[in-house]
Amino acid sequence: MNYTQEERIGAIPLFELVFYDGAVTAVANINLSLQNYPYSLSAFAQGINIAKLKEDTPLKKEDISGIVQSEVKLNGFSTDIAKLNGAGKASLTEGKLWNLNLLKGLGRVIFADDFSNIVFTEGSCDFAVKDKSISTENLILKSPQVTLYGTGKVGFDGSLDALANLQVSDELVPQGGQLSNFLTGIMARQGNSPPYAWGEPSKNLPINSCLQ
Repeated sequence: MNYTQEERIGAIPLFELVFYDGAVTAVANINLSLQNYPYSLSAFAQGINIAKLKEDTPLKKEDISGIVQSEVKLNGFSTDIAKLNGAGKASLTEGKLWNLNLLKGLGRVIFADDFSNIVFTEGSCDFAVKDKSISTENLILKSPQVTLYGTGKVGFDGSLDALANLQVSDELVPQGGQLSNFLTGIMARQGNSPPYAWGEPSKNLPINSCLQ
């Protein structure tokens, strides 16, 4: 990291960090002459290995993996996290995420059998940071079996408000016994036939991703 300071303006023109098989680079500025020390930060992360990152979190016992890339620009005040705001985007490859609480309940609704080994081959979203929360309107996670489109908000306090729309592949026909009885019943009432995709993403059947 390089740091310079002149006339109470602090600057980090170069920050580099090797981070769980990947790397993070960033630049930042902070104004030490103003109240609450306003700052700005731009960061880019690539090749972050979730399987290694989780070992230093409470999720260390969960079967979670994937490679993440993300970039974000933030503005805020050092003494007031409530005023943190910004935007960014993130992408995922080879993600095993079904053991996250966010998706575990939804998985039980969709599948009759074990689903934890289903891999999202790709995923992406744009996100905003505002009002002590992180939100997205265009989350997409793709696997050969299920494509998930989502919107949601995660609060800094751990609160969650999310909605998922699903497109189910014809690999998961009810006769094969892979879909749950709950979802098969919904599809029957909707009059769906293979490939069991409920129209365009915006018209898909909404299922609350908080279901347990």
